[in-house]
Amino acid sequence: MSRRHRAGENKQVSMEILYEDDDIIVVNKESGLPVQAGTASRKDLISILKNHLCEEKGQTAPGAEEPYLGIVHRLDQPVEGLVVFAKTPQAASELSRQVQAKTKREVNLREQGRQHRKDAKGGHRLKTPAWENGGDASVEGAYADMRKVYQAVVLLKDRASCEKVKRSEHSVTVLQNYLRRNFAGNTTQIVPGPARDAKWSELTFRTLKIWPSDTPWEGRALLEIHLHTGRHHQIRVQLAGAGLPIDGDRKYGPAGLFYDYNLKLCAASLQFRHPVTHQKMKFSIAPSFLKED
Repeated sequence: MSRRHRAGENKQVSMEILYEDDDIIVVNKESGLPVQAGTASRKDLISILKNHLCEEKGQTAPGAEEPYLGIVHRLDQPVEGLVVFAKTPQAASELSRQVQAKTKREVNLREQGRQHRKDAKGGHRLKTPAWENGGDASVEGAYADMRKVYQAVVLLKDRASCEKVKRSEHSVTVLQNYLRRNFAGNTTQIVPGPARDAKWSELTFRTLKIWPSDTPWEGRALLEIHLHTGRHHQIRVQLAGAGLPIDGDRKYGPAGLFYDYNLKLCAASLQFRHPVTHQKMKFSIAPSFLKED
């Protein structure tokens, strides 16, 4: 039987448990809370959930056995949204398989896209490839892999960025870049083409809403984003490179253009198959930053 409750009813924590059973736990993580901190002194989502599991089992005494909690995927510290954890090694293995299936699907979709562009240059008319429709094609069918949908508020700092999001109200926009990660500075940058340590990266987005400002070519827009590859800071870097920096992104956004100092990026939808029952599971939340508008 599933159990739904707010973890905040017991202690002051920065997350909400949306679903829990004997095999998995799905939570809504607040912005600013790391999934796993680098030091033991910092509060993180893993330690909060393990404390919750200990209380559930009545294992709060010193020296009690630490409960199992498998990390299947992560969100960056400033990103809010949905995360699923496994409560058994078997569940972790199956959920990890779904993540790997997603990676395999993305490689196949990327090859479809390359073939589409190659054939288009030769004058052949093709149907719109699957990756332009949000990547819904899969040989194993829907929910055969784990999928996330993000929402972000981006800044429209000039006429070009405003026109770009207006076009995306009616069709999906594809962003393709090579990204290189700088481990020393914990940053990622776009590089001109295939280069050492650079990785091909792709995402698609469409515009859900536009908030105009006092001028006809400035304002903000709400985007729905689908990742087709999973690179470090990928959404933040690619959107900034396209002239659409995320509101509150102090690392990749232009200084002085923030409406808010909290990053307005959220993992708003998560879908997968239950690792034991194989039931289709889908969770959706409204980003906290939309409640302010």
